[in-house]
Amino acid sequence: MNKGDVQLKEFTNAKILALFLALILVIASGCSSSSSNEETGNTGSSSDDSGSNEETFTITLAHSGPSEGTGIQEALLKLKNEIEEKSDGRIKFELYPNGQLGGEREVLEGVQNGNITATFTTTGVAGNFVPEMEIFDIPFVLESKEQARHAIREGGPVLEKLGPKFEEKGLKLLGFGDEGFRVLSTKDLPVKSVEDLKGLKVRTQESSNHIDAWNALETNPTPIPFPELYTALQQGTVDAQETPFEIIAMSKLYEVQKYAIDMKMVYQYFPIMMNLEFYQSLPDDLKAIVDDCFSEALQNAIAFTDERDEEYVKTLEDNGVEVSEITGEGLKPFREKAQPIVLKNVREKIGDELVDLYLEEASSK
Repeated sequence: MNKGDVQLKEFTNAKILALFLALILVIASGCSSSSSNEETGNTGSSSDDSGSNEETFTITLAHSGPSEGTGIQEALLKLKNEIEEKSDGRIKFELYPNGQLGGEREVLEGVQNGNITATFTTTGVAGNFVPEMEIFDIPFVLESKEQARHAIREGGPVLEKLGPKFEEKGLKLLGFGDEGFRVLSTKDLPVKSVEDLKGLKVRTQESSNHIDAWNALETNPTPIPFPELYTALQQGTVDAQETPFEIIAMSKLYEVQKYAIDMKMVYQYFPIMMNLEFYQSLPDDLKAIVDDCFSEALQNAIAFTDERDEEYVKTLEDNGVEVSEITGEGLKPFREKAQPIVLKNVREKIGDELVDLYLEEASSK
């Protein structure tokens, strides 16, 4: 091979090598761009001239209540459709009722640490996380729904003071609903006086104030998560419990209880709470949709329950439950035994200001 042939061969090899290296650079650049898009979540098509995508969010709401028939569950089913429609699919809503993801306390812990997006609980359980909620544990304060709703009305002083307290605990308070007064139901004893309560095994919420109140009434209180309540009543672990008429009817507790006594001990408010970090991560337009839809859902839940109050009582009576009520002066012995100890506990824990404000608002209606 002469010198010219050698030079031509070297030139050709160099050219092939250069083209090969250029091809590798192009491929590497494409992979890098694809990887960057995956890491930033930009896997969809762009929604505007800037090339950025509208992020989607999933709200997972879990609770311990029945999976059908209650005001709040029916309202949440409607909420799912509305919030997904109004957000044009940017918010997905997943609903897990009936304790599927745990009891009230367990689920609220999940919301606080971000594993679950949102929940509603009884105020007794919420008080374990936000001590100021314990104002609602004070027994025999309220005598009517009108009083109860006035005390916690939207825009009122009590609600305005509670909102920041939730945020301190990593929770966003979206509002309050209610299911009326908690009703004592028993297996064998038609309670008519405070003396009838002595020695009664009562299932209570997981709340020290509720336990103290029932201890003061000389019962044997036992905290049991709601999903385990029916079995506990059936097996005789406890022989009494207290939940609103709606819950007794829809959870079929009438199958293992014979008497229901409306003694207006504690009102069943339920706060709906969301993980604060998740809420703050939402764009402003989605925050507005969340606020509006949840507020409407709570009002729908209250209206649903109110419309069916008599129906729930009739369901109990049709299934052999004797329904009675203790009112007025008849409640005085109960109040004198149970209220002072809880009132003292709550004042010591959170101070007088919010307690006095709540009592004032409750009595002003």
